[in-house]
Amino acid sequence: MSDPVRMCIHCRGRYLQAQLIRLQCQNNQIQPFQGYGRSFYLCHSCIHDKKLAKRLAKQCNNKTYLTIELGEHIKEMVANG
Repeated sequence: MSDPVRMCIHCRGRYLQAQLIRLQCQNNQIQPFQGYGRSFYLCHSCIHDKKLAKRLAKQCNNKTYLTIELGEHIKEMVANG
């Protein structure tokens, strides 16, 4: 059986699911996936993109979440596992 392929919401690239970071929006905050609810994927190269905050705000339907600290927040989440 083949491995599942998923799409990065930022670059629209298709990667194996194991190579992507799975996140979700809860209460207008970006969090690691907790096992339930809707989620989305990001590739490791898109984490460093400066336009990522705008894409994530759109994903979470939150126009006020456009901050520079968002990229740092995601990098920290990825580093901590």
